[in-house]
Amino acid sequence: MPFFSSNLCQFKQFFSTFTSRGGTLYAKLPEPNGDYVIELKSPSGVHIRTFTGSTSNGVINVHWDLTDDHGNQCTNESVDSVFHVTLPGSGRSQLMKGP
Repeated sequence: MPFFSSNLCQFKQFFSTFTSRGGTLYAKLPEPNGDYVIELKSPSGVHIRTFTGSTSNGVINVHWDLTDDHGNQCTNESVDSVFHVTLPGSGRSQLMKGP
């Protein structure tokens, strides 16, 4: 049965890891070119770090060294991520909670 998904990111738990050595933020886009802003927050909603970038191969693959925007070591046991993705080719944009 066919279906339609309007999500601009496909998250894969296997690639999105968070250990004491660092974190990987990974998502696949439906188009090769994309701009993104990833915001990391504590479970209570406190801002930790923001990553901004672009991709030309349709893959977002960001390594996080567990520091906040000020270089302080993050000690949270869990982190929430919010991805804002814009696809310049089609003009589509979406804000979504990451894995």
